[in-house]
Amino acid sequence: MKSMIGIFLRSNNMYSNIEKRREYYRRYYAKNKDRLKESKSRRWKRHYQAHKDDHANRELKRKFGITLEQKTQMLISQDNRCVICKNMFKDSNDVCVDHDHTSNKIRQLLCRKCNVMLGYANDNVLILSEAINYLNKWRAI
Repeated sequence: MKSMIGIFLRSNNMYSNIEKRREYYRRYYAKNKDRLKESKSRRWKRHYQAHKDDHANRELKRKFGITLEQKTQMLISQDNRCVICKNMFKDSNDVCVDHDHTSNKIRQLLCRKCNVMLGYANDNVLILSEAINYLNKWRAI
């Protein structure tokens, strides 16, 4: 008998009508928009901080097929420096995993500036050697 009463109450509830429910949530969201956005932002930040390594590991696996531990080993072997300019990496956002775009083979870790330089030159040795010749020509003057 108790379950029949529950079914009756649920069926007569304002939430049983899907349009009424949608309208209720629309009004609720409009009324509490700022609070809800702030709350969602705080939850996301807490979640991201708690699972930062998991996110980084997943992205490295997806993009390059390596783990965060392998990247850390590469950093240690390179003495936390860019292979090209020899500058120390400022932070984790400055470290780029350099790879060959045709074979997807990982090369080494570069700073963001050196990685962009290679990217704009399309990894073309001729373009880079012409850039060196150009700089040497103007250094002599």
